[in-house]
Amino acid sequence: MGLVLVTRPLDQAKATAARLAELGLTPLVSPLLKFEPLAIDWPDRTFDAIAITSARALEGVDGSIPANLLALPLFAVGPKTAERATSAGFSKVIAVDENKSGATGLADRINAEPGISETLYLAGENRTGDLAALLAPFGKKVTLLETYRMAEQNLSEEAFAALGARKVSSVLHYSRRSAEIFAKIAANFDLSGITHICLSAKVAEPLAAASNAGLRVAQTPSEKAMLAEAKAALASSGN
Repeated sequence: MGLVLVTRPLDQAKATAARLAELGLTPLVSPLLKFEPLAIDWPDRTFDAIAITSARALEGVDGSIPANLLALPLFAVGPKTAERATSAGFSKVIAVDENKSGATGLADRINAEPGISETLYLAGENRTGDLAALLAPFGKKVTLLETYRMAEQNLSEEAFAALGARKVSSVLHYSRRSAEIFAKIAANFDLSGITHICLSAKVAEPLAAASNAGLRVAQTPSEKAMLAEAKAALASSGN
């Protein structure tokens, strides 16, 4: 049975590896991104709401969030991100449908809420979607505060060896950026026979150029759907 390469950040990768093992698959963890908190200065201004697309935006800032911001409504993409916001001390958390693109879903929900003129957007250095541009046509302002970065990492020696020995049967890609990094790092490897399982069509785009690589896109942008694709890929390979 081939290995399933998990490239997401280590804390998430460990949980994914455990789920893969429960499905009878053999995981190989090699994160391509590492979380790094940024030093920030909280703006001394008044806002109507807070927005986050990722729970990462709140890592490293617990205990430092001003009380006036904790009292504001916070819009979060997906229930897990909403749970993280609640644990950080926000008292009014609104979960946005995670099946919509992060910034697009946020913009739609914020625009539908009366009384919101300016939103503080907590995000990472590298992000997809432009919340400010999406809300500007409706006369709404967005102030961006970058609270973290996801630093690029190389594949582990074990992962390089497994790719070189053609022991990897599938690779899980949870973000477009990690897919781009993998495509760059693995450019000199023969990827034929490897199935790339992607969270969305956007995530899959950087891998499409590798014509000898098989692509599967999750039916919905969720880990459950990705693991179902991993299981299906294994079954179709006859392993």
